[in-house]
Amino acid sequence: MMSLHRYTMLLFSLLLTACLQGCDKDDAPVAAPQDRSGIGYVMEDNFNYSVTKLVLDYTGQSDRLKSDTVFTFLAPDNAAWFRQGILPRPIVTESNEWYLNMARNLILPGSHSLRAMPLGDNQPLTNAAGFKIYVSRYKTGNDTITRVNGAKVSLTDLKAGNGLIQSMEDVPMAETKPTLADMLLNDTAYTLFTQALQRCGLLESLKTGEHTVLAPHNAVLRAAGTIQPGINLSTAADILASDPQALAALMKYHILPGRQFLDAIHRSAAASGDASIITENGARITIAGNIDGYNSISFRGVQNASAAVIYTVRGLVINFANLPSGNGVLHCINQVLIP
Repeated sequence: MMSLHRYTMLLFSLLLTACLQGCDKDDAPVAAPQDRSGIGYVMEDNFNYSVTKLVLDYTGQSDRLKSDTVFTFLAPDNAAWFRQGILPRPIVTESNEWYLNMARNLILPGSHSLRAMPLGDNQPLTNAAGFKIYVSRYKTGNDTITRVNGAKVSLTDLKAGNGLIQSMEDVPMAETKPTLADMLLNDTAYTLFTQALQRCGLLESLKTGEHTVLAPHNAVLRAAGTIQPGINLSTAADILASDPQALAALMKYHILPGRQFLDAIHRSAAASGDASIITENGARITIAGNIDGYNSISFRGVQNASAAVIYTVRGLVINFANLPSGNGVLHCINQVLIP
């Protein structure tokens, strides 16, 4: 038979053991729930931005958008990337520099409410690469339209744990050069057009002021042959043989004053009364097309039998429109405009 003392000691031991076990369970560290409200996590958790997530991962930008640092993020939806020919697959064969420029262009340090910005064109904000993006806000009927580098914003000021998300219908192109002259000199798609500008002394003018350039692609100029009497831009030799004064008038017909993304060109033409805009040689070109379509406006010179549109490469989806620089914007077109 158990003595009262031994019974008391056993009961005390059992109670102590139960207490210690309970204390161990209660005091065990519990992992804090992960805060997935940051911009990087929103991109990760939302299928509609799955391509953006791939681009951020590929360029090493995901972690900064998951940090506590405050950003404003321009988030292209999947359809926007599809228009660029970029599909939801591992990105391993493309140019990392292009993707890195594009990713940094989407990241704006600090919190910037686009909805709070006033109406007006080309309001600059600084991106993560130190270059600018240009915000335009304007009224259409009762609606306020917001665009960044000409690309339409579908939803503004979506709140995240570390900033704001601006959902984009198109991918805004990245500014990488300080001037239009630098852009043209560093892009082999415009070699002949650039040589023509140099021949007539206009390239220097694209280093200052603000301009919009409608630049025919090299392939267009090679195929064009004689454009006007004394002007042929098919080869470097043909350009050197062209009359500089006549060439200057033709080149100025491809330059518009100010920074004009496609939507601004369309809006200016719509407000003109005759659907036209004035170029830097004082002559007009006619604008047509759909402001809400993807690169869906056209340009027609006085003597053009048909309108020029944004240049495309067969089999590739490359955006040749709304290409910004520090002092303007370039649109690549598929015809020479003839005044």
